[in-house]
Amino acid sequence: MNEDPIQNFDAIDVIGENEDGSVDLVIVASSYLNESEHHQDILKRKVQAYVDEIFSDEWQEKFGEGNSNILLKCVEMPHQEIINILGPLKTYLADFQVGLSLELA
Repeated sequence: MNEDPIQNFDAIDVIGENEDGSVDLVIVASSYLNESEHHQDILKRKVQAYVDEIFSDEWQEKFGEGNSNILLKCVEMPHQEIINILGPLKTYLADFQVGLSLELA
């Protein structure tokens, strides 16, 4: 059985503090994200876990508000269905001053 490309829903994969004070939270997709409902669901679940962390009291105290970015880092370009999900998620998160972007590793 293959492992899911996104795992560890109770942890942030990578956190990076930038010189400008912003914070990057990286979601690592270790293999291809396909169009399946399962892959769409695990991506949404991981993004939600990151958002929950960003709005936690502990996070707000340490890093403040409006300076967090979620980066989906993929080993290869995900299926178009995954990319299609990112647009509405990005728009929604922007209302809460959280960035979302896709990067290839």
